[in-house]
Amino acid sequence: MDHEQRKRYLMIGVIAFCVLAACILLVFAIFEFEVIAGFCLKIWQILTPFLYGFILAYLLLPVYNFFAKLFHKCFLKRERTPKTARRLYLLGNAISVTLTMLCFLSLLIGFGFLVLPELGQSVVSIIKSAPDTGKKIVDWAQKVLHDNPEIEATVTEVLSRYVGNINTWAENNLLPYVTEMVNGLSSGILVTLTGTFTFLKNTLIGAIAAIYMLVSKDLFAAQGKKLAYSVFKVKTANVFLENMRFIHRTFSGFITGKLLDSLIIGFLCYLFMIIVKMPYAMLVSVLIGVTNIIPFFGPFIGAIPSALLILTVSPIQCLYFVIFIIVLQQFDGNVLGPRIISGSVGISSFWAMFSILFFSGIFGFAGMIIGVPLCALLLSLIAALCKRSLKKKALPVDSKAYAGVQEIDPETGERIMLPPKPKMRDKPNGLVRRIMEKTKKKP
Repeated sequence: MDHEQRKRYLMIGVIAFCVLAACILLVFAIFEFEVIAGFCLKIWQILTPFLYGFILAYLLLPVYNFFAKLFHKCFLKRERTPKTARRLYLLGNAISVTLTMLCFLSLLIGFGFLVLPELGQSVVSIIKSAPDTGKKIVDWAQKVLHDNPEIEATVTEVLSRYVGNINTWAENNLLPYVTEMVNGLSSGILVTLTGTFTFLKNTLIGAIAAIYMLVSKDLFAAQGKKLAYSVFKVKTANVFLENMRFIHRTFSGFITGKLLDSLIIGFLCYLFMIIVKMPYAMLVSVLIGVTNIIPFFGPFIGAIPSALLILTVSPIQCLYFVIFIIVLQQFDGNVLGPRIISGSVGISSFWAMFSILFFSGIFGFAGMIIGVPLCALLLSLIAALCKRSLKKKALPVDSKAYAGVQEIDPETGERIMLPPKPKMRDKPNGLVRRIMEKTKKKP
């Protein structure tokens, strides 16, 4: 048996072993699903701090790149020995990371000292004014019922019809639920405290991991490229790296641009509400700015509860607020947003709406934020694969070239167009034809 035959039989054995192992793993996964799910959950809990760190490092990456480029240009503008250049390069990275984290901490401290007290005052004001607001609503309802006897009779009939059902529901469903909730309050407080401690611990570890990720950014990138070229062919690795660069440009440009855009929108909303002396200025502005991160649906999600909140104080100010929000969102969608996010992520309004609904159903609030860029990436990948396949078949790439095509000749590649549809007046048994014939027969 020569070398080639031994190699061939060895490959057959390896493939058979892999298939058998995959079958065993599949059977184990089917019958021991809970064990595997618990193991995956444990791995996820272990990796959660690093996920926090990756998200934080990715969001701070533009700030770090700005400082790193500045210090590297300052330190390495003259010719230096390789050893000295290496030390200055590492020093620039350390200073850049330090300044980046200081900017992040300054932002958090500023938010804590400037925004949180205003939010607290707004919430306290809402709680204090709740009885008066409820009394106003009750007085308004009583006045409406008093001025409209027909509505009063209808409401009285409905209440008398369903009041028994309401009492039964309260005794059989609401009371046991409240009792169970009170009994579980102590354990719920313990779970909340434990969850808060876990979140703070993961956040602290994530911040430390983010520092290491920013410092080792270039090293990780070089190692990733080396791994790609070692696993794939050179041509495939080049395509893979180009796609990764496209993913990075799309996500970083969209997310960081959307954060800056939302910050500006929230500030403009706060400035307007302070000038016209509207209530709950800080609370409403934060709500408008945070929900503006969500594409397409964000303005509506933030504006509706904000308008209802202002409505409890002054209906005329609520009207002014709604008009201002419409103007502000038009300015954001047509002027500010495209300039900050460099135009569009390359998908239509339909796909934007579809991606937000689909990914929010899977990932929750995070899916509403990453849905649009993620959908843009998937559509770009499909378009690239489609373009590559069409070029191999010597077919046109532009979508407009397929408008009105009935079929394509498999031998010549010639496009055969659909025959023109007959007009209604040209159809022999059509309605228009019959009406025209009857009209002609009349004297």
